[in-house]
Amino acid sequence: MREQFRRYQDNLKILGSAVIMFGCWSLVKVLLWLILSWKSDFSQFNTSLDLKNILFIFFGIIFAIIIIALLLRLFIGMSARKDASGMPKKPVYIVLAIIIAAIDAYGLISYLGTTLLAGNNLTLTDIISTIVDITSFIVILEMIIVAFKFRRLRKQLESEAAHE
Repeated sequence: MREQFRRYQDNLKILGSAVIMFGCWSLVKVLLWLILSWKSDFSQFNTSLDLKNILFIFFGIIFAIIIIALLLRLFIGMSARKDASGMPKKPVYIVLAIIIAAIDAYGLISYLGTTLLAGNNLTLTDIISTIVDITSFIVILEMIIVAFKFRRLRKQLESEAAHE
């Protein structure tokens, strides 16, 4: 039982780090999209200054949302690592991870659904990005499962130690 506990502990540390890394990936992906969209889509049009300001504000809001998402993933990953290191954490990070997983699932399903239903051809970049997003979703799901198993096993070991 202690061997399984250590395995869960190691997995939770690794998965917490992976959640952080995939959060960084999301930030980089959106930053590249913003930079490339701004240069390619909007520089060719002779738009008014008001429209450019509105687009700048729109991209700023998107960037702010991505920063918040990154901070959430950072909190989730660091909390999972601390929990695995023996510093008891409240299950808030697990609840947030469930919310993030639900949002990721909805995003993946809607993206794939609209892309495939529209009959758009997927580029290599789209395919790679989708594979990475699916991997990120799987990592956060696995982290949630391991966190529940780890916490349950930790309680069992603590109760056994109390009875000795």
